[in-house]
Parts: sequence; C-alpha cells; structure tokens
Amino acid sequence: MVIIPHEWTTKTKAIDAAQTLCQIAKDNEGNAPHELIAAYTEMLATARPAITASFFDYLHKNCPALVSRFVGPAAEWRHDAKHDIALNEAEDMQQQITKLWEAVTDLRRDVDELKQKWRAFSG
Repeated sequence: MVIIPHEWTTKTKAIDAAQTLCQIAKDNEGNAPHELIAAYTEMLATARPAITASFFDYLHKNCPALVSRFVGPAAEWRHDAKHDIALNEAEDMQQQITKLWEAVTDLRRDVDELKQKWRAFSG
C-alpha cells in the first residue's frame, strides 16, 4: 500500500500526518515505509515552522523513536534555512510596508499642496 501525503497547510494536517505515521509504525513493530518517511521529509522542507513544530511535537510525545528518522545534520540545516527564510520574508515585508508608508506620505503631501493651490486659485 502506497500512501501519498497531502500538503501540510495547517497544524492539524501535520498532526494528522504524525498520527498516521505513528499508527503505521505501531502496526508494523516500529517500522514505517521509507517512501512515507521520504514524502514527509519533503513536506517538512516546505512547511511553515509552526506546522513543522506541531508535527515534531506530536512525534516526540507519542512515538519518539520516529523522530530520529527525521533529525540529523541535514534536518538541522533545513531548520536553520527555514529560520533564515522566515527572517528574510519578514524583512522583505517590512521593506514593502515602509515603501507603502512613504507612498502614502507622498500622496498626502501632494493632496495638501493641491488643496492649497485650489484655495489660492478659487479664493
């Protein structure tokens, strides 16, 4: 039986995946299909940090032996990379907010200038 996981877009989906993995391992004397581990590893690489944390929290509490299938130097690098990506995204968002604020400020100044010119012209 091949299990094809769905993208984890919520913490609940990640927890459901962890529950499925734990149940499969329990039903198979602690073993889980390599294909499923590989698919979940790919999911972890693209999931948001909070979603990843939910997955690992469930595994750690309910079937800690499976955590070792996902943790190691490569996993640590992926976590660090995800953290850097999140920081970069936050910085990019802050730059966009700053640009928008500057644009609004410029528009307000232009409106005020136009109002003054209109008053002078019509007054």
